[in-house]
Amino acid sequence: ITIIKTGTTTTFTNTRETGEITVEKVVDSDAAADHQKEFTFTVTLSDALMENYAENITLPTGVTIDAARKVLTFKLKDGDSVNVKNLPTGITYTVAEAEADAAGFETTNKTGGGAEVKALVTGDITIIKTGTTTTFTNTRETESLTITKTVKSARPDDLSRNYNFKVTLSDTTISKTYGEGDNAVTFKNGVANFTLTNGKSKVITGLPTGITADVVETSIADMTTTYKIGTGTATTGTTASNVAIGSTVAYTNTRNEVDVQLQKIVTGNMGDRSKSFEFSAVLKDAAGTTIKNFDNGKITTDEDGNVKHTVAEDKDPTKIYLTHKESFDFGNLPVGAKLEITEKDEQLGYTVSTAKDDEAAQEDADGKYELTIPNANCTVKFTNSKTVEIDTGVRTDITPYAILMTLAAGAGAVMFARRRRRRIA
Repeated sequence: ITIIKTGTTTTFTNTRETGEITVEKVVDSDAAADHQKEFTFTVTLSDALMENYAENITLPTGVTIDAARKVLTFKLKDGDSVNVKNLPTGITYTVAEAEADAAGFETTNKTGGGAEVKALVTGDITIIKTGTTTTFTNTRETESLTITKTVKSARPDDLSRNYNFKVTLSDTTISKTYGEGDNAVTFKNGVANFTLTNGKSKVITGLPTGITADVVETSIADMTTTYKIGTGTATTGTTASNVAIGSTVAYTNTRNEVDVQLQKIVTGNMGDRSKSFEFSAVLKDAAGTTIKNFDNGKITTDEDGNVKHTVAEDKDPTKIYLTHKESFDFGNLPVGAKLEITEKDEQLGYTVSTAKDDEAAQEDADGKYELTIPNANCTVKFTNSKTVEIDTGVRTDITPYAILMTLAAGAGAVMFARRRRRRIA
């Protein structure tokens, strides 16, 4: 530059390079509601923007700046992002999420190619010309839902059968398999079905917290069902509603049972009240299938359903012997089952009738009675009656009178004959 009389001015202009920042939101959850949830963010600049910042910086829709021109605020849902351009390079900023680590979530963040860190606020990030992206990820915490099954019954088939369960999640958009191995359960539109046997449980892992479940067991005839959530009080019923994920629901099925007795009655003038009458019994289920290996502490059944009881070693445990007014207690038997009682067919002139409690007696020629176990304790009575008419020697018909008339007529004839002989002489 040549120095001239009028002078020369040289101006150097330094233009700050600009960069951009991007904030992204990711929600990792199986719950549909979590993906619609809004999360609040703040970006705090280390230096205030110029008053005329708007001439070069256009804030995206939904982004506001405070009066000091240092703090940007906005909301993001899963999959949303905010990008602010033309910010001066060289200054720093931090990003914070207001709901970070809120109940049910774990929050991490990652900037650029850096490591993902578990923090509520980022460290200082320098604005650079090529731009920087910060991603906040909220991961929904997961828990298990555990359902257990206990059966209280003396019937082996109750202890080995399958009991049906249905779990309905409050989020009906969930269609996924949770749990592993034998605990794996597949939900479709929030509903899953499975079975459990006595002593088994289903531990459904990986379910998102924040939702609830309704657990329903299919009711079983003549069984009382109760459930208990956690350490709560046992409730009679089959439906546990609004169960929080992370809970244990314990179901107990108790077979309804009543006490059944067999009583022997002997009547009639020839009924032998000292005689032992022999009985046997078979226990069956409602469908008529024999109940094997039953044990209620008083009786058991063998492989054929024959009732057995404790007797001396030289006696047959399947036989029951009763005299007049004696009873045999079968103990508690399952309601709805069938007890077939047979009296041995050696009645020697006895008429056999049977009845339950105070019902009218029915004559049973075959000496059998099938009892469908009712909902209340009961007694089955076998009555053997034997009556014989005894001849006392006293006649109440016309025979004596006929004899007397015959004798009188004979005596008269004799007397008439004697008189006649006298006259002739």
